[in-house]
Amino acid sequence: MFDDGRERGGVIDVAKASDQIDALIDRRAAGREEAANPAEMMWQASVRRHHEKLRRERRAEWVRYWSVLADPLRASADEFDARAERLLEEPGDGAEVRAVQDALNRRRTETRGEGLT
Repeated sequence: MFDDGRERGGVIDVAKASDQIDALIDRRAAGREEAANPAEMMWQASVRRHHEKLRRERRAEWVRYWSVLADPLRASADEFDARAERLLEEPGDGAEVRAVQDALNRRRTETRGEGLT
């Protein structure tokens, strides 16, 4: 294991032997840490799964929250569209009609997502 040079009748290099002993100690210490780590690794995996579960639950809650807010807004937008259509059918000033048509077209474009950046 150690190349101390005795087999060849040489002199022992102390620095090299010290490095080899340090490497052996490090390998053994790493082996003990790896043996102790499975419980910690399982705990960390459990924490990751728990945090992922919480993230999914929180995301679902936000989706529900925004959906509840969006439903009345959609109803208001539909009501606005219906009133705009009725205004377009009534005779009136050309500028008013164009303003209503522009607003209605913008609304339709945004609804389709074309106006979003």
